[in-house]
Amino acid sequence: MPSIGEKIKELRSAKKMTQEALAQNLNVTVSAVSQWESGKTMPDIYLNLYKLKTSNSLIVIFKYMLKP
Repeated sequence: MPSIGEKIKELRSAKKMTQEALAQNLNVTVSAVSQWESGKTMPDIYLNLYKLKTSNSLIVIFKYMLKP
């Protein structure tokens, strides 16, 4: 099973989005996206839940994160 960071990168790449575009869409830094994808940090689910939910860019991540 891929890590959350790997899944973020996979979904971002499938949508042909750059890290910059995703960061701007979620109102976070490019560094944050890079760190998520490299596994150095994880997205703060509470801080970014609304942003991801309303962005329609990576909503699938939440289904993946909440899987038992």
